[in-house]
Amino acid sequence: AILGAGPAGLSAAIFGARAGLTVLVMGSHSGLLAETPRLENFPGYYGASSYDSMVGTGEDWLATTRSQARNLGAHFALPGLMASSLEHNQNDSFSMKTQLDTFHSKSVIVATGATSRRLNLA
Repeated sequence: AILGAGPAGLSAAIFGARAGLTVLVMGSHSGLLAETPRLENFPGYYGASSYDSMVGTGEDWLATTRSQARNLGAHFALPGLMASSLEHNQNDSFSMKTQLDTFHSKSVIVATGATSRRLNLA
């Protein structure tokens, strides 16, 4: 299971799915990258936008990468479904409780990203 659907979580989903692992991604479609109006500094990314053919938005990149992971076999929980607790079980597996269900996994990648906050300095 991968907790987080930003750049790190989606990249992990792609590599895990390509390796033949069963991958479940939990996370929201929001975050710092989703709010980026002009993305032009990701290596190898040529997004579609009105600026020119070399630029896209953060949401463009996220949608493209989600699609790539899904096409490789990754599964996605409902957008916004978050783990409220994570437990390491005696049999070396993990349990993640959500609002709807409890999911079990042999391993967990935590890629929850970052949020910006104001320092309120004068």
